[in-house]
Amino acid sequence: MTKRFRNRVQQLAAAAAFLCVTHAQAAPINLPIVSDSTWRSTSVAPGDWTAINFDDSAWDHAYAPYPNGVTTPADIVGGPTAAQLMWDWPRPGVPDGQNGPNEAWFRYTFDLALTPDALPVLAQALVIADDEFEMFVNGIRYDFGRSTALSDNKRANGQPNPLLADFTSLLRNGTNVLAIHAADGSLAVPHDQLYEFVFFDGRIRTVPEPGSVLLLLSGCVLMTGTLARRRRGR
Repeated sequence: MTKRFRNRVQQLAAAAAFLCVTHAQAAPINLPIVSDSTWRSTSVAPGDWTAINFDDSAWDHAYAPYPNGVTTPADIVGGPTAAQLMWDWPRPGVPDGQNGPNEAWFRYTFDLALTPDALPVLAQALVIADDEFEMFVNGIRYDFGRSTALSDNKRANGQPNPLLADFTSLLRNGTNVLAIHAADGSLAVPHDQLYEFVFFDGRIRTVPEPGSVLLLLSGCVLMTGTLARRRRGR
């Protein structure tokens, strides 16, 4: 190995090592967000309720698991899930799944460290409500590109077929807020129509950049080869 080539190998190995350190400093994100009693809810129409700085401390915690005699979370996703059916329930008393308010508003607040050295993130969720809903991320209404009415999103067996939301582009560094408005009957004309619920099964996680992974693997191979040649040369 010539001195020039050896120096080049050492430079590439150093670059790969730097990449390892840089990515190690940016902690990976793996944040599940599911419908449960950690969400805040109300049945009284609030003002500016989708805003990040809205104070929801006076709201109740969502009632979950909310009873339902027809649908379970497993029916919605087709398997196990940590997400629960939730709805607003003005205490006291116990809901039966059909006697809740005709409209409900929900908020979920969380923090993200989306620093310049952080890996890219992917934020997706399966969402559905009985009977219709709208969703906001950091005050921006999410466009599903189709109707969110339960009647338009059912499988052949009659169970809900959740809508996929990819809200990656709406995230921000620091505090984030998911907000959902749902109605029994319809958003335009809320009215009692048997059961009511909101279901949300989401996750925010880091995803590796293909170029970074390739450079990292190449650097590791170079470092391994260099060390092996050094040992043979001794």
